[in-house]
Amino acid sequence: MQQPIQTFAYRLKPDQLPVYPGAHPGKMSGCGFSFQNSLPLMAHPDPRRLDLRASLLDPFEAYRVKVYRQPNKIAVYVIADLSASMAYAGDAHSLQFLLDLTASVAQSAIDNGDRFGFIGCGDKPYLKTLLPPSAAMPPVWRFLERLKTEKPSGGSGFFTETAALLPAQKSLLFLVSDYHLPLERIRDLLSRLARHAVTPIVSWDAADYTALPDWGIIRVKDAETGRCRILCLRPQLKAKILDAYARRQQLLQHTFSSFGLRPLFMQRDYRIGKLADYFQAHAL
Repeated sequence: MQQPIQTFAYRLKPDQLPVYPGAHPGKMSGCGFSFQNSLPLMAHPDPRRLDLRASLLDPFEAYRVKVYRQPNKIAVYVIADLSASMAYAGDAHSLQFLLDLTASVAQSAIDNGDRFGFIGCGDKPYLKTLLPPSAAMPPVWRFLERLKTEKPSGGSGFFTETAALLPAQKSLLFLVSDYHLPLERIRDLLSRLARHAVTPIVSWDAADYTALPDWGIIRVKDAETGRCRILCLRPQLKAKILDAYARRQQLLQHTFSSFGLRPLFMQRDYRIGKLADYFQAHAL
């Protein structure tokens, strides 16, 4: 039996939501509990929703009925970068972080009446890392068991091509990556996903850069290209590395904010409270 998964609440703005009934505030009138307005009975012939107060106040003495907004549902996706750089295991293992995050997002979506899907991206799409949208957790659990055996490898060439695999209707997307990509590719991806509600999740590990010694000789390797380099560490070089990460964080924040997005930086130590706080403070 699976352990209970912690969930979080999320809500989307009603603009451009699909018309399928669900849990999100919509703009269309229909069955729901959110009052929209009152209309003449002839315009909305549903005597079950007769509004006696509005009818008595109507200057033309016409019967009026209450109209409610129909809540909608959406598809929720985790789009994960499965390139080699995501296989790094420092203070926390990135794949376990991804599994925990995916389980939580899936359970939250399904509890909310939405469907959940997963797209794993490397140099190309692999069927074994694709999960079509599902409204039940058993397919998600089986998929996560398969994903546990995957080892991120290669580059992230397909990460910017994922828009072709998404539905035309607005969806909620969790983009999970370390974003060690050229900013031009990130902008290209975000422009292709403009119709969707995007939550960028930047998966970093503080051990990548803060655990470096002040002095010593280290061998560093590019996980995706396989190229190695020997560095002679000293305090000035360590400071430059820390400064480079700080500048990269600022550049990523500026890039996402230019598309009206706020990234969520997570140090590969998945905590449900961070996602809950994010959606309380940021409307998509």
